[in-house]
Amino acid sequence: MIEEDTRSAHLVSRAHASAEAPTVIAIEPPPNGLDRGLSWKGGAASPAAVEKSKNYDVTSAPDVSLPLDPLLTHGVFENGCQFYVRPCSKPSNSCELRLCVRVGSLCEEEHERGVAHFVEHMGFKGTKSFGHGELISYLSSLGMQYGSCLNAHTNQDETVYKLSVPLPPRVPAATATAIAADEARVLAEEERKGRLSMAINVLNEWATGMRISDEDVQTERRVIQEEWRGKNGASRRILHKYWDAVFAKGGANLIAERFPIGLPEVFMNCDPQVIRDFYRKWYRPELMAVVVVGDIDRLEQEHVLEAIRSTFAVIPGDLTDAGTPSNGIDNGPRPLAPLPTVELPRHPHDLVLVLEDAELTQTSVSLEFFEKLTVANTLTHVRSDVVKRLFTTLVDQRLGAISRRCDGNKAGPFLGAGIACRPVVPDLNCTTLNAICKDDPQSIAHALQALVEECTRAAEHGFTPSELTMAKLKWKSAFSLQLAQEPNSMDVVEDARQHFMRDHATPFAGHTAELGACLELTDDVTLFEVNEYCKRFSVITWGNNGYIDGAEDGPGTDMGACGAAQKKTDTIVTATAAVPDDPHRFRQLTLQHPISEGVGGAIEGSWSEERLRLLLDEALDKVRSSLPTPWADLGIKESLMASPPPPGRVVSVTHLPKLQATEVELSNGIVVAFQRSSRRKEHVAFQGFALGGSSELNELEETAFCMIDEVAGLSGLGELDGDALANLTSTWQTRVNTQRHTYHRGIGGSCPAARLELLLQLLHLRLTPGAQHFKAGSLAKVISLQLEGIKHRDKMPDFHFGEHARISAYGDVPIMRPISPEALEQVSVEDLSRLYTAAFPADATSFTFTFVGELPDDEVLLPLLETYLGSLGATPLPPAAPLAPAGASSLDDAGPESTSAPTHSPPKPFAPRSALSSSATIPFCGVCSIAEVGSCGCCPDPVSSGTNGAADGAVQGARKGGTLLGLSECPDAGASGGASGVHQNFAANTDKPPSPSPWAKTPGRISFVPTPLNAVFSPGKDVVYAGRHTEDAKATCLLAWRVDMPTATDPDADTTLEMRIKAMCVSLETRLLSVLRTENSQVYNVSVGWGRTSLNSFGMINIGYGCDPERTDEVESLLKAELERFKTDGPIVEEVDAVKSILAERHQLALDNNSYWIFYLLDAYKAFCAHEICVVGGGGSGGGSKGPSCGGGGPRADDGGGETTRAGKVELAAAGHSVDRIALHIDPLTPEVIKATAQEVLPIEGSLSLTLLPEPAMTGAKAEVADDQNEAKSDLGAVTGALNAQYIPPIPIHITPTQARGARLAPGAACKISTGASRYVAAERGPGGLL
Repeated sequence: MIEEDTRSAHLVSRAHASAEAPTVIAIEPPPNGLDRGLSWKGGAASPAAVEKSKNYDVTSAPDVSLPLDPLLTHGVFENGCQFYVRPCSKPSNSCELRLCVRVGSLCEEEHERGVAHFVEHMGFKGTKSFGHGELISYLSSLGMQYGSCLNAHTNQDETVYKLSVPLPPRVPAATATAIAADEARVLAEEERKGRLSMAINVLNEWATGMRISDEDVQTERRVIQEEWRGKNGASRRILHKYWDAVFAKGGANLIAERFPIGLPEVFMNCDPQVIRDFYRKWYRPELMAVVVVGDIDRLEQEHVLEAIRSTFAVIPGDLTDAGTPSNGIDNGPRPLAPLPTVELPRHPHDLVLVLEDAELTQTSVSLEFFEKLTVANTLTHVRSDVVKRLFTTLVDQRLGAISRRCDGNKAGPFLGAGIACRPVVPDLNCTTLNAICKDDPQSIAHALQALVEECTRAAEHGFTPSELTMAKLKWKSAFSLQLAQEPNSMDVVEDARQHFMRDHATPFAGHTAELGACLELTDDVTLFEVNEYCKRFSVITWGNNGYIDGAEDGPGTDMGACGAAQKKTDTIVTATAAVPDDPHRFRQLTLQHPISEGVGGAIEGSWSEERLRLLLDEALDKVRSSLPTPWADLGIKESLMASPPPPGRVVSVTHLPKLQATEVELSNGIVVAFQRSSRRKEHVAFQGFALGGSSELNELEETAFCMIDEVAGLSGLGELDGDALANLTSTWQTRVNTQRHTYHRGIGGSCPAARLELLLQLLHLRLTPGAQHFKAGSLAKVISLQLEGIKHRDKMPDFHFGEHARISAYGDVPIMRPISPEALEQVSVEDLSRLYTAAFPADATSFTFTFVGELPDDEVLLPLLETYLGSLGATPLPPAAPLAPAGASSLDDAGPESTSAPTHSPPKPFAPRSALSSSATIPFCGVCSIAEVGSCGCCPDPVSSGTNGAADGAVQGARKGGTLLGLSECPDAGASGGASGVHQNFAANTDKPPSPSPWAKTPGRISFVPTPLNAVFSPGKDVVYAGRHTEDAKATCLLAWRVDMPTATDPDADTTLEMRIKAMCVSLETRLLSVLRTENSQVYNVSVGWGRTSLNSFGMINIGYGCDPERTDEVESLLKAELERFKTDGPIVEEVDAVKSILAERHQLALDNNSYWIFYLLDAYKAFCAHEICVVGGGGSGGGSKGPSCGGGGPRADDGGGETTRAGKVELAAAGHSVDRIALHIDPLTPEVIKATAQEVLPIEGSLSLTLLPEPAMTGAKAEVADDQNEAKSDLGAVTGALNAQYIPPIPIHITPTQARGARLAPGAACKISTGASRYVAAERGPGGLL
């Protein structure tokens, strides 16, 4: 696999390497009692040394090298091979191993382009001990899933082989009182050591014993071709253009040309001997390091060290070439070749670059500042890194404020902006200011002008003391939270890899020491330091690089006595900081935007570099003639409320001992369940829900509802405007966000444990009538962002494919359609305010909450809950105001600073409930609420599944595994898939009288009854034609099955079936990878996943893959044949044991994650609510709807468990999916059970098969086919819809009614996380994380 390094693609320039030569040391750890202290290399340290390392005097000896992590054992064998071994208890019962080889595509000759990556692939085809495909089969049998636990990547300067080894749990010594228990403990210890030895042997065979046979090479060519094909597209084309401008034209040809994937003419035709020669030439011990980090005790650590010594210390080194055997397996002499010298680019003048592509969907303007990157293992370097972090935060704060700025009803100069500072290649750093704007000349000019002004403002005036204080608070909070957590094995492994690749120049002092130093240094950094650093990014001198060094002074520059410079212009004199002499410093203005093809193939909307340069000159002339004024300071707030509201009271407290949780009921009816946990220290997160979601809305209401949280965040809350709110939440790392789902509304957030009261204040105001504001300008910004995406989405092949999949899987459900410009034009702030009030403040007491984290004692916690949650609902809503005249709510009438809140604006009437549909399915993060669990970074997915986000992964296993209930589908429920068009709904919204809230309870009901969808699944086979037909074109293929879940009468059957389906998906994916990739070389990746939305009565099984467009029928035939074999024969016992091991490991990781416990509890309460509707209230509303099913509720107390209380039922249900999950649902899995499940849920005649192919060439009969497809595409546009209007990954595609509109809001939020230079790294991540 070619993979993007999570930090950077470290390209070490040999010309600048400065680390001392490796030292030969003994690998044995020091004997007991020997304090080796903080020696630079070797051995674990004593407890005293560990304690000593926790604190550094950051003001003394700043240039002294930091010592190594005292828990690390690091050494170098005589042959040059290095090793890193460190115990790390998180995650438990798991160990990460790496073989790092300092060889990548930069080592290739012209005839070898792509061979380094080819060698990586060959490591998984066969070695000395494993024949063709046997290695993958063997490791899979141990529960190591291909892709997530068994992987590799190749970059320009390195190849890294990866193993994640599950270890059997230890048997506690306290239980070893009987002989049997003692034997069990010994057996567990031996098995753990055996797995560690096995893994180290596999690393050794990759290092020295690859079987690079002619047959293996031939079969792997097409796999690499499919990997190459799968990565082609707009991103690849843009990357090549960028790389050519920055590197090739700057003289860095080696970097510019050596993309790791290589050239098709090389990897498809090269002689196998070329690959064997490359392997022998470069896989040398002095270029290798072995890394082992995991949950290992002292004895296991000694065992690992001995295993490494016995396998890697004996590899011959420093030998000369003695010929290469034809079979490729040889430990004899090998040629010695120096690593290549890598030249960095040099540009005498600043650059202007235009990147255009027909498939781009977004326009952005970037100012990029390049400079040589140096690293050092000193406090001076750490301090400079802290200064950079503070600087980027300060700039980001200002850009965020400008993004929120409104000019009346119009958005500000750009739709979103951010800053990034990271290596574009390891020795070349790039600081990027990036702004996203509309795709028209005026908007591009405004965005560029704003960036130039802010660079100039910061360079000329610097930042204010309170701005720096705010930035310091943010970073201190982040460092403190990280410091409180235990280090993760993956993080330590990454530190070791960087330490090796950088010749020991990067700090590796350990979690405690490094973060402790960062905390102290953050306090110590001065405003003068930051402002001086900021001057490096002045744009006043644009043209001759504008950087002042002692070698080349630009025209009109006078050097002062202290090295500072005064740059003379026509009207102003600006101060510029002195910077080191760096021939690699240059600046670049980059415009990235979409173009389109007009009549006759003419390009429309294209920009020339000269035109962009003139635009830059105009912007520079403005700031040179009139400098921007200093920044206006906003100050810092620590609280939202001057005084707390009158509290409610706690009416009951019930302990849930099996869950180590407590349920509290408040006097207003709100129920809160909380669990104190130290899994994530000094952190608290929560989630709340109320039944009733998007299925109650029509298309216009859903369009408005999906923008509520984004617009609310921009508009402000309570007494705070958008800027003050953003500063408050980001400074104190505290946030609360509302969420929308198909059958329920959600609200969630997180905070440091010390900021719990601020979190509750945010929650209280979010649920208080009149506190939430909606500004017309904020809405205009969000709408503008949506319209930009809509304008370009038709050019995306994946959009059309997703549309076809949505309609085939669900029918034309109105609220699942993608947002249309017509709908956006009719949304007003009154619409948002009205819907928000009905969804949240007006129904606040219907919410149930779960809190998990380091919560205070009851004496503190319960009064806080009484004050901020118990007081909700005490103030009645104001009476409804008269209807506004038609058209009065348009944006044009809202005024220059129009703000809407429920108490200030007359509500518009709700449209009739006649056009209902679905939306949410992706599992939202309980912390940030805007992304899938694991994709946002605030609650990372604890596993990486080969299903690449499929519902079969651990997230779905925890959140959807049985506790999420089913709403019975009913044709007469009033939810017609296409009964009412969008314009009909708009008319209804203004012509009908006011109607109750969409989520108002029916009189006599104890809870709201959600309206089920009328989703229609249409099996069959179809082909979608979209995209250009080129030689590198690709096909995307999808097979899907709908599975209806058991009814409300048997909740345990729902849970059992879902677990069986997940086990089947894991087993089947392994089978299909073996058949389609290993045996037939037809695909690069295939994913099998299960998806089910919360409270849904059915789910979807999806199989996705990509292949050669000419081979789609052949691949599908192979796949279906293997499906039939699987259904006939089933998996073997060993395969099922591996599946159970994988599922158990995922579940154990989930138990160590607070986010999963939040949803274990929350889903149990959903089960209770739905169960009460079934048992007490009967089903549904008018029209005979069956109402919600209780499926997935887990063990039911009143069905034989003996419990009848809410708390008792919730405890049993949640325990069934947490502490009892393995025994209840995983242990009973057998080959016969999985085979029977496949026969039940995978009928060939009931499958949906879709294939995305490029449009045929426009000649002859093919032109007629293309015309037919264009007509079909036009019809598809009439119903308008997609799974994701911004981007649908080609592999894999899973059919779920995703929050298309919510997902389309994500780019607006993502602007705060700048893309910047990171968009243009040479290494690329493969789909599914496969090889």
